[in-house]
Amino acid sequence: MKIKVGSDILQLEKFRTTFKKCPEKFKRDIFCESELQNPEISHLAGLFAAKEAVIKALDLKPGSWKLIEIKNIKSGKPVLNLNGVVDKRNIKSHDLSISHHGDYVIAVVAILLK
Repeated sequence: MKIKVGSDILQLEKFRTTFKKCPEKFKRDIFCESELQNPEISHLAGLFAAKEAVIKALDLKPGSWKLIEIKNIKSGKPVLNLNGVVDKRNIKSHDLSISHHGDYVIAVVAILLK
């Protein structure tokens, strides 16, 4: 077995500025429709950081954003839906954490491969 870990941290104001320059492109190219149910910028920044963390952990090529979907279970905990990013038979389990503090958002993902 092998553990893959990825993380990403964003400054919220920098993300907000970039997002406002081309919000439709972000929505079209990065976020899944289900992720846009909460359009709050801090929420979207957390999702973006989480997707970056997954891309780093699995060494995916740029542009794999929409293959990664983040949903929340009843408790509010974020969970991954990898939508065929990798051969799911190779993934034994995975976990994701997203945290917000002041003007920063951080995401960390751990993926256990068989």
